[in-house]
Amino acid sequence: MELLGSGTVLFVTSLDRRDLLGTLISDLVLTILSYVAETERTFIRTRHAEGIDAARRRGVRFGRPKLILPENFQAEKSRYESGEITLSHAARNCGMSRTTFWEKAREQKKLIPSGQNVCQ
Repeated sequence: MELLGSGTVLFVTSLDRRDLLGTLISDLVLTILSYVAETERTFIRTRHAEGIDAARRRGVRFGRPKLILPENFQAEKSRYESGEITLSHAARNCGMSRTTFWEKAREQKKLIPSGQNVCQ
């Protein structure tokens, strides 16, 4: 038992010491686990980046492969642009979705210099 200046008596029981020790141990374990998890994440990021670099050096290409346009694409595109067929028919004849057909037709239109209406 210890007396404080204001006349208050402070009791420290063995139960309080165990709670304090338990809290200390819990905090210590959590700190260690946090450090281990952070270190492992760093190792994973490093290994991931090394793997990507190694694959690039081997010539691996990432991402979705480019769509190879069918042989009839230019003819169907011309027929669509002239109004002879609808977008749906042109896309179906090329074996692609309407969105893909429209995007590829728009890309090719951008490649042609303005003032020239050339279909390759």
